[in-house]
Amino acid sequence: MIQIVEHAPQEGPYAIGTALEAAGLPVRVCRVWAGDRVPETGDDLVGLVVMGGPMAAYDDFPSRSADLALLRAALEAEIPVLGVCLGA
Repeated sequence: MIQIVEHAPQEGPYAIGTALEAAGLPVRVCRVWAGDRVPETGDDLVGLVVMGGPMAAYDDFPSRSADLALLRAALEAEIPVLGVCLGA
């Protein structure tokens, strides 16, 4: 499963999502902006894409701790990570 984390409705995966779909890869989207909770682990993931938003990486936004925990878990498990804007 490829996990995509969206922080704002206008910051969707667009071409990235299209490419993942064209490759036949299963995708799960976490829409933080709509109230979805960021997954706590990357146990079932083969990839992680973290999108941007209007906030800065150093801001204290509501999902910041959960985002960082998921990124750490993915990196420790050697799951490929693509960060875009804030996600980078």
